[in-house]
Amino acid sequence: MVIHDRPVSLPSEHWSSLANQPDFVASTMILLTDGRVMVHEEQTKNWHAFTPDKKGGGSYLTGQWSTLREMNHDRLYFASGVLRDGRVFVVGGEYSDGNYGSNAVANDLNAGEIYDPFHDTWMSMRTPPWSKLGDAPCCVLPNGKVLFGNINGNDCLIYDPDTDSWSTTGSKHSQAGEETWVLLPDDTVLTVQNYSAPNSEKYIISSGTWQQEKTTQATVLDPLLHEIGPAMLMYNGKVIYFGAEKVNGHGETAIYTPPATPTAQGTWAKGPDIKDPHDPTTAYVSNDSPAVLLPNGNVLFVAAPYVQNGWGQPPAFFEYRPASNTIVRAPTPSYSYVGNGYDSRLLLLPTGEVLFNNPVDLSKVNFDPFNIVTNPMQIYRPPLVSLTQESWRPTVADVSGYGVPWIVRPSGDEAQRLLPGQHLRRRRIQRDQLPAGPGRQPFQWLGVLSPHLPVQHHGSGYRLLPPVVPVRGRRPAVRHV
Repeated sequence: MVIHDRPVSLPSEHWSSLANQPDFVASTMILLTDGRVMVHEEQTKNWHAFTPDKKGGGSYLTGQWSTLREMNHDRLYFASGVLRDGRVFVVGGEYSDGNYGSNAVANDLNAGEIYDPFHDTWMSMRTPPWSKLGDAPCCVLPNGKVLFGNINGNDCLIYDPDTDSWSTTGSKHSQAGEETWVLLPDDTVLTVQNYSAPNSEKYIISSGTWQQEKTTQATVLDPLLHEIGPAMLMYNGKVIYFGAEKVNGHGETAIYTPPATPTAQGTWAKGPDIKDPHDPTTAYVSNDSPAVLLPNGNVLFVAAPYVQNGWGQPPAFFEYRPASNTIVRAPTPSYSYVGNGYDSRLLLLPTGEVLFNNPVDLSKVNFDPFNIVTNPMQIYRPPLVSLTQESWRPTVADVSGYGVPWIVRPSGDEAQRLLPGQHLRRRRIQRDQLPAGPGRQPFQWLGVLSPHLPVQHHGSGYRLLPPVVPVRGRRPAVRHV
């Protein structure tokens, strides 16, 4: 993929429908390291690739669809992510193998598979020691291994993709079901405890142990459903959790500030409430909904009207602005989406735009494969004028193939590429070897160079494109970078 870092003339804040809509029910979206978007076809074994339009200057708005090799199991609401070599793993499934519909009972599949985008092939993973894995939370660690939490217990597992093996690690202080995990720059993994709120804890990677953290100071958990909203690591190094429960007529947020050392406890503070000043009587919560970090540092997230012991609809869009510590209502698409908030998916694209998807809920409709009616996929373009550096926004000039890592300078210079002959699969880049630039926190190098992985670092002077966005089923696309 060739990236040009010249500024692009885009309209201000608005939504646009894809010129080429999918002819299938689109679900989970994963950004591959070559810039394509891998999209799951709801409740099937099928996957599709969405490729930016080469003739259209790399525009995703006029991107094209193609069919990928199908996986071995159909599944819905599962753990997934991008490994450091560019392959994609999918594990579990709250529902799977034809077990769908309004009366379906979760069967929590424990089988996993790994997709190789270069060869368009799937490989079955070794079966984990748990009989049920379902929609377990997971996190790709800096060493390339993947941490999994047990939806029915406190124990955790580590999967090593290099050896296709599972091993045990430290147990949590509360079961992991429906939790939202966030990888922090100090090599810890933060979570709010869904079965012991308002407590929180973090996994210290170096010791393989979980440590209790302080209470969240805000109500972010729905105690009936044990559901929570999305969470996001921001450019200021803090983490915001969006609430799923109505408190005094609205949803709440909690903001975590990491400590100076990984083994110390961080601090929590109550953030702004989720309110729409133009609709003060509606209680908006972000129950099991997604969020995405925008290039300007704001957090775009989905919320919906509160429903006791249920999920609200339609989805509404908000932005959290860390500079002013405020939440504002984001522009609304012209199309009136009717799906639940948890059906929504958000994915940050290499262009700085956001791809949005909210499919029909097949468990609540009579599905006719020959007459598919779905909500359109749309792209949200944040306001160009509010970017920290307007010259950051790139265009994709060419999708030349899979497996070439690259980094982009936002200063107007030509894009820098690391060609295949210029790196080794196991060569580490230390932080002191990164290009000079102010404010390299909160992101840092997370792994090794390989033919499939872009350099991962970030700061006000440099920007990784594309971001690696692990996604798990209904969980938000939390950027583990």
